[in-house]
Amino acid sequence: MIKGVDVSEHNSMTLQDFQSLVDNGYSFAVVRLGFGSHTMDEDFVKNVENAKLAGMRVSVYHFSEALDPWQAVEEAKFVKETLEQNGVACERVWFDMENSHWKESNDFDYSMENCTEICRAFIEEMGDYKVGIYANYDWFTNRIDWESLGVPIWVAQYGSSDDIGGLMWQYTESEWINGKYYDANISYNDYI
Repeated sequence: MIKGVDVSEHNSMTLQDFQSLVDNGYSFAVVRLGFGSHTMDEDFVKNVENAKLAGMRVSVYHFSEALDPWQAVEEAKFVKETLEQNGVACERVWFDMENSHWKESNDFDYSMENCTEICRAFIEEMGDYKVGIYANYDWFTNRIDWESLGVPIWVAQYGSSDDIGGLMWQYTESEWINGKYYDANISYNDYI
């Protein structure tokens, strides 16, 4: 079992922050690549580089705004292009499926069928990349038929237990580490 964090431009990370995480026993970072079909996180490349310089293992996540499977395919194309154009190698690409103002304001179909097919379309378009699905406990139990997808899952369930037991567990959004709050995670078998 190993510990890590997930970060985005909202964390305002420096190389020293990543080094502090390593010094405190956190060995991996899941860095936000972007969201939607063409918006890269402003600190994506810097965060990947600094995490690696600090000695952390790195995966990335993409916050989905897809309303249907076709849009998920477009998001996957954007993710592949962003990784390739920036020369970023990572251990896994996590597809972040959760509620957003975008979905709410665009009459998103929250049915299990639609949510699952959005995930499936992204996974299939990613081809040879290692892919996983990130969502909270509610989405995995009520909106995504994750067992049919055949990929690892990363579950957000804050508190003292992970009731699903995926590959990774995000157990808090408020881990205080050397003066900053982080989303903190556990990988159960050293894969990220």
